[in-house]
Amino acid sequence: MTHRLIKKLLSVEFKAKAERVMGNLGSADDAIQHLAEKLFLMPDDEKTEAYWLRAIKNAAIDEQRKEAVRDKYEAHAAYLANSQQASAEIHLGDVQDIEVIKKALNSLPVLTRQIFFIYIHKGLSQSVIASQIGISRSSVEKHIAKAREACFCALAKK
Repeated sequence: MTHRLIKKLLSVEFKAKAERVMGNLGSADDAIQHLAEKLFLMPDDEKTEAYWLRAIKNAAIDEQRKEAVRDKYEAHAAYLANSQQASAEIHLGDVQDIEVIKKALNSLPVLTRQIFFIYIHKGLSQSVIASQIGISRSSVEKHIAKAREACFCALAKK
């Protein structure tokens, strides 16, 4: 009985049925080969064509589930690769911008740099900076404007 079922399992008609169920010949051939291996391990009373067709359908469902998981994984992997690449490019751009700004600020007079640093990093008001340094508030405002302009011009040239 096993020999007859193997012939039937490997027949063109059964392969055509399996191909219709699986969606392509490659998957159908893989499923048939897997089922033929199982055939030798089963008792003779379970070896019917209906069983094999049901097994092929189950194999098709399994294959579809595997494909769905694989597609989901590949889409997620592609998303991660793109986001990591974009993140790296953004970071590199930020680092380059910082270097451009450093060069622009280093080209300014010392007093302008000091005032700008105090204003930006310490968060002091222009009036407080003016009283600490001993210059007018409008002079502090001009130094800050000069530093900002240098930064913006340097970034625009980049």
